[in-house]
Amino acid sequence: MRPRTPGASESATDTVPRMANLPIFFPTRVLLVDDEPHVLRMTSLLFEQRPEVSSVLAFPDALAALDFLKQEQARLPALDAFAAARVHDEIEDDGRHPVVRRHVEIRLSDVAEVLDAPHRRDLVSVIVCDYAMPGMDGLEFFSGPIDAGIRRVLLTAICDEHRAVQAFNRGTIHQFVHKADAAGPRGLETVLVDQIEAFFRSRTSHLAAALALGPAGGLLEHPELAQLLRDVAASRGFVEYSFSAVPPGFRLGGSSGRARLLLADTGAFARTIRVVEEIEAPPSLAAALRARDVMPWDRDGRAIYEAGDAWSALAVPPQAAGVSEPLFWALIDDA
Repeated sequence: MRPRTPGASESATDTVPRMANLPIFFPTRVLLVDDEPHVLRMTSLLFEQRPEVSSVLAFPDALAALDFLKQEQARLPALDAFAAARVHDEIEDDGRHPVVRRHVEIRLSDVAEVLDAPHRRDLVSVIVCDYAMPGMDGLEFFSGPIDAGIRRVLLTAICDEHRAVQAFNRGTIHQFVHKADAAGPRGLETVLVDQIEAFFRSRTSHLAAALALGPAGGLLEHPELAQLLRDVAASRGFVEYSFSAVPPGFRLGGSSGRARLLLADTGAFARTIRVVEEIEAPPSLAAALRARDVMPWDRDGRAIYEAGDAWSALAVPPQAAGVSEPLFWALIDDA
């Protein structure tokens, strides 16, 4: 293993996944439904270039698309990582005044194993369907037996806008796009990426809340985190990640293999320094932590003070990212 960081000249580009502050992300499938073959072909080619998309499934017939979705929902196992956490409040009354207690349950093993799930990239996250089709229009299609978590985008002509607005207000669709939109294909591409992020944000909302209350602290809400993930992806070709609580950071995966992105904020340094002083660890370790010359974690992900006198040989140097509240990080290749 060796520390790796992106160089200053390696900036994010349009070929890098747009990464929000999500606890889990991996490429997913997109389903297209349109009775015009040339539209299917052109839109498929556009979407297939996005790193957030594992593959594009194109159907000229709405009934065939519904049948496919039914088979896939029966074939694919549920990804436990999406349901790896529960956050619920209970009101306890001691006879004097009610007290609200928040309970958090997290199965961290499910989160850590998400990048090893064999069928993760087969998941359909977004469906883009034309409105005007013979036999079954787009709104009839979206009213069918489709997993409620899948994001639904309707392609319309100007004359269909009234029905599209009604469908949006009812929750039948999540967004509609005019075929004559001035933004053209790139506008539809932006809509697609936004809806993929919305899919993950919705499916992982309880997990993100539980992690924020527990092992992740404020790291998932750090304003520099999404850009840091994007920059690292640009330099190494990573397209998927999952949050790892011990030590705080992310497991990354992509064309260049696997790595761990270790994270620490100023609070992590302060907590580690206190422990180092309490256990009378080498004074040089406390001095290095105060100077931000070493991460609170060693190369194997342990607290650095657990390395004993060998801490300097196992130390990982931090890299600063952020302005108002620095986020320190180091990228380490998996063995």
